[in-house]
Amino acid sequence: MFITGLNVKTGWETYLADAAASRHYDLEIRFNRPQPLDKIKALVSAVPGVQSIEAWNLTPAALYRPDSLEIVRTYPDGGHGSFSLRSATPETTLVDLPLLSGRWLQPGDAAGVVMNQNAAAFFPDAKIGDEITLMVAGKSVTYRLVGTVKQILTPATAYLLPATYAQSTGMSAADTTNAVRIVLTQHNAASISAVTGSLENALAAENIRMKVVISETMLESATSGHVYIFFFALILIAVVMAVVGALGLMSSMSTSVIERTREFGIMRAIGARSRIILRNIISEGVFIGLLSWLIAVPLSLPLTWGLGYLVGMMSFRAALPLMLSPWAVFGWLILVVTGSIGASAYPARQASRLTVRETLAYV
Repeated sequence: MFITGLNVKTGWETYLADAAASRHYDLEIRFNRPQPLDKIKALVSAVPGVQSIEAWNLTPAALYRPDSLEIVRTYPDGGHGSFSLRSATPETTLVDLPLLSGRWLQPGDAAGVVMNQNAAAFFPDAKIGDEITLMVAGKSVTYRLVGTVKQILTPATAYLLPATYAQSTGMSAADTTNAVRIVLTQHNAASISAVTGSLENALAAENIRMKVVISETMLESATSGHVYIFFFALILIAVVMAVVGALGLMSSMSTSVIERTREFGIMRAIGARSRIILRNIISEGVFIGLLSWLIAVPLSLPLTWGLGYLVGMMSFRAALPLMLSPWAVFGWLILVVTGSIGASAYPARQASRLTVRETLAYV
């Protein structure tokens, strides 16, 4: 359990690192209402520390229903369980998403759509080239599926060309925007925080209200907080189980000492010293502990795979990578050896203090 907990934690951190590597921007700002794109670009570009800015419009969408009801399935935070349409240019360099099937958007895809794995899960039978019908802005719109991508830390999202997005939503994507992604010159947390404050002040001075500002560090911290408590609980349970195991080993070694009292007496009679008896009993305890470690390491791999699959699929419908943490393997080895020595020390001390007369008189 201890090794499994740290393995899954390592897999989750690799999961987040892969997601961060696919995003080449530092901030995303979403506005309460669409704003003139030229004005936003001028304001944002004037802030020190900003390298580039790109429009990424988005709007809620829903699965098509024959009764034309537009039901958006979201949790109260507005993110979990949501389904969004986003505009994306074919030549964008702000995201680098691994393809699961098909291809990314191309200039001629007037009705083409690319969905991430969370969005594709709503259409389990859809194949590349099939038609996908969604409810957008109160009307049904049909698109042709051209590709699916893997995207971590992002709710269900379907990507359209800017012109297709504008036609579907009635908003001119060329002139207005309700969301932008920003690349900074410095990518550390302190710089991102400082530039975020400057951007908020610059936009507030023009009475431009923001719905949300999402930074890379904020996104990672918020997401990790959901699952780290699970990892720590798993490790805590493992520690409790280890304490119970150590007590069981102590009891087993104490029973062994009682059963072998005459044996120790014979060893004493032929010249064995206390330290030899002490060493023998502690060595037996450590050997038992090492056997448990040898069993635990391979047994942790299927458990890691199972928990990684469960956590990944529950989070973003993509299993965590199977990772074997060196810290977990060698850390547990040190704990096992230390615990075995501690559990064997008391029975060994009791055995080493037995006299020849006491041991030979034992029945």
